[in-house]
Amino acid sequence: MMSQLAEWQKIDAFRRFPFPRLSYVFKVFIPGSSWCRKLDTSMRKWIKKGVSLPARACSSFIYTPQALGGLGIPRCEDKMHIARAAQAFKFLADTRDPIPSGLLLSNNSKAYLNSPYVSHLQGGPGCLPQHTCSIPGRSQGRRKESLEFNSASIVSNGSEISWHKRDRINQSLKEATLGRHLTELLQAPDQGRASFSTCLAAASNYFTYSGAYLTFAQYRFALRAHLSLLPTKTVQARSGKVLPDTRCRHCHQVPETLSHITNHCLHNMGLIRERHNAVLERLIRAIPPSMGDKFKEQPLPNTTGANHPDLTVVAPDGRSALLVDECIPFEGSPEALQEAAQEKLRKYEPLRQSLLGRFERVEVLPFIVKFRQLVPSQ
Repeated sequence: MMSQLAEWQKIDAFRRFPFPRLSYVFKVFIPGSSWCRKLDTSMRKWIKKGVSLPARACSSFIYTPQALGGLGIPRCEDKMHIARAAQAFKFLADTRDPIPSGLLLSNNSKAYLNSPYVSHLQGGPGCLPQHTCSIPGRSQGRRKESLEFNSASIVSNGSEISWHKRDRINQSLKEATLGRHLTELLQAPDQGRASFSTCLAAASNYFTYSGAYLTFAQYRFALRAHLSLLPTKTVQARSGKVLPDTRCRHCHQVPETLSHITNHCLHNMGLIRERHNAVLERLIRAIPPSMGDKFKEQPLPNTTGANHPDLTVVAPDGRSALLVDECIPFEGSPEALQEAAQEKLRKYEPLRQSLLGRFERVEVLPFIVKFRQLVPSQ
């Protein structure tokens, strides 16, 4: 983690090399929970240090899949619990061997399977009911998933897996575990706000695993901004630091928040306009000439009105037009992006109605690009 690789390269190397070896180890030997927890604690410390995140960064961000807004690094204790439950089910669902003779019934209709193959269920002799049960103790760990066994199938996370599809048990338990990490990240008071929108589309999180179009410093800034960990005055005040004034250090008008710095501060308006123009230029370059004529920040010929979108595209046949307007809101709430899109639709609805006399079809496309990532508009 202290190498000269880029942060996203360190994450990729960490996912590709140590954990495949651990997966193989868990197939032949399953260590105890305490050993896995110690390993997870050490790895979290080195991962946060390697990607320049402070120690107070939410741990669930590390374990959440990259497509949902996290770093996508597996958790060793989760892999251990999944391996325990999966191996037990595969052993019990194997119809090639008869039921072992060590099966004893108790007064509570529980079956005790004294076999070294399933001794990992409770760290000792396996304990299963005769027909259906929920795996107790450490096999469930902290995940609280329901695992019900019977003679032919298992119910995991609400879906039934029959004995002849027992290889799916690993994937089913893995999906349930990853969903729990995402839920914990969304419930974080400040650090989970951006994840409400980034988990909707994988394109919102491309920078975490590719680093495309970003320098090393920009990547570290974006990663901290994603979790609201930039040292603004309001963040420092919430963490217990005593400050004489929490107002913006440049304009001295309002509290210094991440939203104010990136979207509203008059001192930064030049950079905000440059950001807007850079996104618009990339959008224009991405539209092929075959789509028609492009009018950048100018009204269509023979039209009146004060409102005109950032980009207007007229089809080659002259029968349709597309009004594209860019917006870069701050994702302070899950509804911020939808509200920004609806506002653009309301703003250009009169213009759209006036153009229906010239074109058979006119559409308004709010191109929503939030500060921390890109979210494709509906």
